[in-house]
Amino acid sequence: MAYAPAAGDRIIVRRTPGNHGPVGIMTGLVLEVLTIGGIEGILHFKCDQGGTVYLATNEQMAAIGKTQTIERAPD
Repeated sequence: MAYAPAAGDRIIVRRTPGNHGPVGIMTGLVLEVLTIGGIEGILHFKCDQGGTVYLATNEQMAAIGKTQTIERAPD
């Protein structure tokens, strides 16, 4: 079964290709799991490097040619 992040989870997000290199990696905290415009599973995410963002679903990233994986960060 695939991991489904929940609010309060610490996660690692990997994207290939990354915005600034071959692989982008972000670690941080899931603030909320949202439904926006009928799309479920969008994550409101606070990145350890600073700032908050809304993370697209893996399917949305695939549609623009990027592979995204989300996993729970180790405790």
